[in-house]
Amino acid sequence: MLKTKKFQTVQISRKLKESVVNSVIKKLNLKDKFQLNDRLDGIYYLNKHIARIYSCFCIQEILKIELTTEEKPLFGNTSFNFNHISYHIISTTSIDRIKIPINTITNIFVVVLIDINSLSTQYIGMIKKEECEELIVSNKTIETIDFITKKSQIIINSSFLK
Repeated sequence: MLKTKKFQTVQISRKLKESVVNSVIKKLNLKDKFQLNDRLDGIYYLNKHIARIYSCFCIQEILKIELTTEEKPLFGNTSFNFNHISYHIISTTSIDRIKIPINTITNIFVVVLIDINSLSTQYIGMIKKEECEELIVSNKTIETIDFITKKSQIIINSSFLK
């Protein structure tokens, strides 16, 4: 299991942010950031990638493992094995509404707090899959459906993280 302190902050370089923004612009066949801002789905798409890449970068820096690459700025491996244990990175913008997917093969969920407008991230803790299942059984949490993937998820707050 990870041996790392909760609430560690990791700074994101401007170069990484620019790389992600430019890759999204290129992928959507747009001319510049202004065209990206004019498209509602463009901003959503950019923010989704920023959250994923920033959270992968945060864990990468803390664990000193490779989860992102400079050559492929939109690549970020949110599922990884570390010391023979399966982990999945969850990015969140609120410590009071952390969405954890249910029915996964992941052993442990690692949660990273993201501020889309900032160049910093914060590792806020982890929770085991079994602990999530206990929360569901004991009715201590809300169970919902992810509107994008249509998969079950639970919503917890940071007090359940270790």
